[in-house]
Amino acid sequence: MTTQSVEQLDPNFANPREEKGLKYYDVSSFRIEGKGWQDTERFFDRLPAKARGFVPEPVWELSHYSAGMCIRFTTNSAVIEAEWALYSERLAMPHMPATGVSGLDLYVKMPDGKWRWAGAARPSQDGKFQESVVLNKGKDAKQEQQEYALFSLI
Repeated sequence: MTTQSVEQLDPNFANPREEKGLKYYDVSSFRIEGKGWQDTERFFDRLPAKARGFVPEPVWELSHYSAGMCIRFTTNSAVIEAEWALYSERLAMPHMPATGVSGLDLYVKMPDGKWRWAGAARPSQDGKFQESVVLNKGKDAKQEQQEYALFSLI
C-alpha cells in the first residue's frame, strides 16, 4: 500500500510555514464545522454579511464570535501549537473567563470513538496569541496518527 502525505492529497496543505520544528497550517484552508455561510464579512463570522442591518445589533456583534465552530485534523505530533488573532480587544466577559471567550480548546478522538479534552490554549494580555498544547502520550508511546478537533477559532 502506498502512503500519500496530506500535501499530495490536498494542495491546500502544500505550503505550511515551518518554524521551531513545527508546521503551521492556515486553518482557512480547512473545512470549518459549524460555519453556516461562506458569504461572511470576516472568515469566522457566524452570520452572512447580508444579515447586517436585518438582525439586532447585539446579535450582529455576537455573530463575530466563532463559538461552535471547529476544525478536525489528524497528526502524529506530540505538540500542537496554535496562533490566532481576536476580533475584540476584550478577552473575557462578565459571565465567562478569557479561556472561554478568547482561548482555544483541543479534543482528541480516542480509540473507542469518544472525544476527550486534550488541553486549552489561553490568550494573553500582551496581544500575542500563540500557545502550545503538549500531548502527554508518554515517552515510549508510538506517535500514531490521531484525530483532533480545535474549537473557538478566533
